[in-house]
Amino acid sequence: MGKLLKNKSDIQRIEIAVRAVVIIGSLIFSAFARLGYSRLSQDEANIDNATLSFNEEAVSYIDYENATVTYEELKQELENYSCIFKVKVNDLEYCHQCLKFTVEIMQCIKGDESVGNTAVLYQLGGITTYDDSLIYESYDNSMPLKIGGEYLVFADKRDYDEDYQATLDCNEYSLALMGSGPSAFILNEVQQNYITSPPEIKYSDLSGIYYTCFSQSALDNLNDLSAQIAADYE
Repeated sequence: MGKLLKNKSDIQRIEIAVRAVVIIGSLIFSAFARLGYSRLSQDEANIDNATLSFNEEAVSYIDYENATVTYEELKQELENYSCIFKVKVNDLEYCHQCLKFTVEIMQCIKGDESVGNTAVLYQLGGITTYDDSLIYESYDNSMPLKIGGEYLVFADKRDYDEDYQATLDCNEYSLALMGSGPSAFILNEVQQNYITSPPEIKYSDLSGIYYTCFSQSALDNLNDLSAQIAADYE
């Protein structure tokens, strides 16, 4: 740092010092946020009572998207992902700003896995902290995967350093991020209801919800698309 500051003007030195303080402060805040989240998430009741973060504008946008997306559009997007698996969800861990699922590979359609393998699948979003409470945030059109659920999933393998990958018990993947529709399709269930009055619903009320939709038209379209996409990979 001394050599860095030696040939700088006073103003430049102040700017560097301020930036260093901001970076250090951000790291400290992030650490405390993770600790606060960890304490809250240790109590399952806190997670069950987490509120939904969808505002009116988000509800309108997401629902319009899910009601109008076509099979051709969605299929073209999903084919871009490097891995396609049929999986059974065996475990769920609530992590900071993501969900970590342990899954069993039921069928490898695209990628490098064998039937019966265990894999880890991450989904961005999930349960996070807000004003000393928990909220549920969604960054794609797939709701959190359910333990015991069987899914057709579209994902990318996480690009780890080879030495780090060698320390892991299994391969790890990221569920496809938000596109025109879902990236995980439930195979052993059919969604019967859509989300009503999001601000009044708790996370525990989402037990039978697999797709993010807020109207019958969006639900009907997503169920139809799910059946068509699943049929493509039978």
